[in-house]
Amino acid sequence: MFFRGNSATLESLVLEADHDDIVKLVDRGVFTPTSHPKLRHVKITLIEYYDQEGDDEYKEHLWQLLSIAPNAAVRSILGSNQSSMICSAISTFRGFPNIQILDISDVTLELWEAITLIQYLPLLSDLHTGLVCLSEFPVNVQVDELPMYVLAKYAPMGQRFRCWHVTRYGIFDFKTVECVLLVALICPNFDHCVPPKDHFAQFMKELVMCIRSDEFKDHEPRLRRLLFNK
Repeated sequence: MFFRGNSATLESLVLEADHDDIVKLVDRGVFTPTSHPKLRHVKITLIEYYDQEGDDEYKEHLWQLLSIAPNAAVRSILGSNQSSMICSAISTFRGFPNIQILDISDVTLELWEAITLIQYLPLLSDLHTGLVCLSEFPVNVQVDELPMYVLAKYAPMGQRFRCWHVTRYGIFDFKTVECVLLVALICPNFDHCVPPKDHFAQFMKELVMCIRSDEFKDHEPRLRRLLFNK
């Protein structure tokens, strides 16, 4: 119905799927973690998407679809606002050990979700996300204590992680810069953040301001590498 050819040799897959397609693909066994062993590049675009947070069966189907080709190095998941579902699938099942590039450009992430992705994808070098926000704080941790908190709890991690593409930048802009700096503290090789082109100057200005703020000034030598963004 969907594919003709040799699934054993397929290396690249671009798929658009709505809710009904996902159910059919999974129920008919078109995709399993072992059905396409040569897949290296997977792009899934979820169309006609609607909120299914309360639909456990749908979550299970989507998890199974996202789990195809666990050895793929490049994976794109577009058209989904389900950041919690994607992060949960990765952290719970740990089924994507070889991902080097993850493109979830439509997804708005909390800082802690971004950290989860980097933490459980050991080969990740490039991450593409939408807006990154910081609205939830650990218990008894103040804003100015966040740098020391993340250093103590997470560092070092993401040894391969180097580049973060932020595809949207707006109302939470300063918080996005703050999140980038917190990740830079715990990922020793992260030195390149790419904002949208039309917000590059604004991003760099706020990056400088944030590095020099009371919150981050003690870590300025470590963070200055991000100022050489190109």
